[in-house]
Amino acid sequence: MKAKRRHDLQENALGAEIVDIIEFFKKRGGTILAVLLIVVVACALGYYMVSSRTETAAKLQRRLDRAMTDPSLGVEARERELKDLSGTDDKRIAAVASVELGDHYSRVLLFGDTSADPGERRQLVDSAGAAYKSVIENDQSPTEALAKARVGLGKLSETLGDLSGARSLYEAVINTPGIEGHAAYGKAVRALEALDSLGEPVRLAASAPAIDTPKPATPPAGAETPTLKMITLPAATDTEVPAAEPIETPAEAPDME
Repeated sequence: MKAKRRHDLQENALGAEIVDIIEFFKKRGGTILAVLLIVVVACALGYYMVSSRTETAAKLQRRLDRAMTDPSLGVEARERELKDLSGTDDKRIAAVASVELGDHYSRVLLFGDTSADPGERRQLVDSAGAAYKSVIENDQSPTEALAKARVGLGKLSETLGDLSGARSLYEAVINTPGIEGHAAYGKAVRALEALDSLGEPVRLAASAPAIDTPKPATPPAGAETPTLKMITLPAATDTEVPAAEPIETPAEAPDME
């Protein structure tokens, strides 16, 4: 009897819990379903946005690769594509495209036939400088793109004769943390070495000093005229010997070979 009584009590307790759960879902079921629906929709939207962003970045990268490497693109088509990519919201793509755009203008400036049109050259200089500066002045530019922009602007400054400005840009590159090992770092180091070499004195082969040839004395009447011997000058050397001031040879002196 006691066992049967305990069994009945357990069944009654379980039935009461089930009844409570049913009543709870009757009252809160709508709210719970609404919350679950919101969670599912949010997860679906998040997945879609991430996938869409990834696909967009991949498309931009393909366009950038084509603009930088496709030989079938003409000069104007390449310029238009790089301009468009430099204005995208993807900061990395925009920075890389801007650097490449500056390099594009610099190549046209150096190798294009623009010597007959100063206005066109000035426009190319301004366009290249603006492209590089857009990367340098953007604090979100990737480190490598920033270094490349500084090297490009430094080369452009050298072309314009601003050697001190170019030096400052190269020094900013080599002082950038974590840039060692990148191609831009090596270019900046070599550019600084080239600028330093411009300040060294130019070594020239030393010339023989001018010889003061005295005026020969007039021999007495009937005396034999002495024979003049040729003077062998010392050979030129590679040492730095200051050239003496040339001394004017008297008109009556014999010619020296």
